[in-house]
Amino acid sequence: NAMAESINGLYKAEVIHRKSWKNRKRRLSTVWQILKFLRE
Repeated sequence: NAMAESINGLYKAEVIHRKSWKNRKRRLSTVWQILKFLRE
């Protein structure tokens, strides 16, 4: 659970607040990588 909270915090800091994503494909790729990591 701590790992998920850490990733969530980084996600918010880097993506939401900075609005650094240029396209939907990159966003979906990142989400899938996080979900894959959390399932292992």
